[in-house]
Amino acid sequence: MRGGIWWLAVFVAFGCEGRIGDAVEPGVTPPDTVFDPNVCEETVAATTPLRRLSSEQYTRVLRQLMPTIASDLEARSLFPETIIDHGFSTDASANTVSTFESNQIEDNAEAIAAYVLDNAEEAIPAITGCDLGASFTDDALDACMTGFLPAFGERAFRRPMTATEQEIAETLYDSLRGEQGSRAAFAAVMQLVTQSPALLYRVERGQGSADEDGAVELTAHELASRLSFLLSGGLPDEELVEAARRDSLGPDEVAMHAERLMQEDEFAAVLGEFHRDWMHAYVIGREGRAHPLFSEAVQGALRDEVAEYTEWLLTEADGRFETLMTSTRFPVAPELVELYGASEAPPGRAGILTLASVTGSFASEDGADSAPILRGAFIRESVLCGGTLTLPANDGLEEELVPTAHLPTAKQRLTFLEERSDCAGCHAQINPLGLAFENFDALGSYRSEENDTPIDASGTLRFGTISEPFETPQELAMLLAQSEEAQACYATQFYRYAMGRLEVAADACSLARVQQRFIESGGDIRELALAVVGSRPFQTRASVEESR
Repeated sequence: MRGGIWWLAVFVAFGCEGRIGDAVEPGVTPPDTVFDPNVCEETVAATTPLRRLSSEQYTRVLRQLMPTIASDLEARSLFPETIIDHGFSTDASANTVSTFESNQIEDNAEAIAAYVLDNAEEAIPAITGCDLGASFTDDALDACMTGFLPAFGERAFRRPMTATEQEIAETLYDSLRGEQGSRAAFAAVMQLVTQSPALLYRVERGQGSADEDGAVELTAHELASRLSFLLSGGLPDEELVEAARRDSLGPDEVAMHAERLMQEDEFAAVLGEFHRDWMHAYVIGREGRAHPLFSEAVQGALRDEVAEYTEWLLTEADGRFETLMTSTRFPVAPELVELYGASEAPPGRAGILTLASVTGSFASEDGADSAPILRGAFIRESVLCGGTLTLPANDGLEEELVPTAHLPTAKQRLTFLEERSDCAGCHAQINPLGLAFENFDALGSYRSEENDTPIDASGTLRFGTISEPFETPQELAMLLAQSEEAQACYATQFYRYAMGRLEVAADACSLARVQQRFIESGGDIRELALAVVGSRPFQTRASVEESR
């Protein structure tokens, strides 16, 4: 059937029992509960998740710990890849460890040790930084280990090694040193460290007694780690480490270091990963498309596109939400020039929602057609934080879709869903948002027609109290960029990314303050990051007793 109806059959029931504003994420304070950020009291969520490093974070950590051999280790990596279908790659729930993944982590550490041993003459001096000389002796490496081990452990674990940890590592080294030599002993220590829970997990025990709300202050090293992983995606740099050693990370110092880290290249990379996850742009990177312009080179460029767009936003543009959402001028990768039809100001584009990697991530099962209802539901849920709509029982409407399947454009095929009384409640919200981007096909290439019929991208943005008409996707992008609802949602999404979990009722005041600061800053993304790292939930954790 023309255009396909698989996604119609599945999503026609979106909202057949829904009403505007009904949906709320599990555990989140209902939207009609108002928190005045000027007077409310910040509290701390009772549950603080234990977060394992994502595969991207683990790779960065290895690059920082073993920079000269990291590329070789990455090529041989067996570390389990963090794969998401919703939420963010930093979420605790996205980085759980199954038995299979535990075996992968162990196998990866063994592979690291094997590489170090096989390339000991070059790898060991590079990792340790010691001047061991050519064909170094066991005694020379023994002497090096005295200073290297505690320094390397502090770096890897983001805090000083405990006496027990150091004793275990030293005992392992000494036992193998006598049996197999210092090179094998050193490789074994690398295997131990690279699969240690202290490296793999961001363990936060806090310090001191809990306050009246059950909040415990993070140690300086724990706070430095939170700050670094959020803004740099990896280990704290030397300035942060030194501040942690001095226990000098009060609110002012945290803000100072945050501002400093956001001037580095790593912040653009981390923010690019946030935008990629938020926009679901990882989909196009792992799925093919039945399109004449699709190739491995195009797919690779699309995989990197959101990161490059983010880098441009922070380094060449003004780093603001409105620019993120509406810019009509941005660089296009050489591999995508044919797809875009331009190298800098591609026609028909306006902001991140019109990037090919974003529009192309929402397609039919066979990758041949766009999926406007999927696109619309995504914008409602992820860009406006409208909550997840649930499918009611009466979703067997496939036969009723057949009479419209012959019509040339998606808008013509879907119009009846906005007219049916039992479907209009949600489809009047969802469909216009997705159909606004029908000028972009399943690969995100611009088109003016579908089946030789002009595409009508006009519609009305309906959300909460908003009811605003638009004629083009560019106009819709501007409406979204200027709405406080979308700005507040963006702040919420970044808060989730930073905390590694969905917000709960205890976050309401902190989140309201983060949203307020972001909106009042004119949508300055760096101000948003400063608001998050300055919030009480970011700088504390719930006590063990409170979490039970």
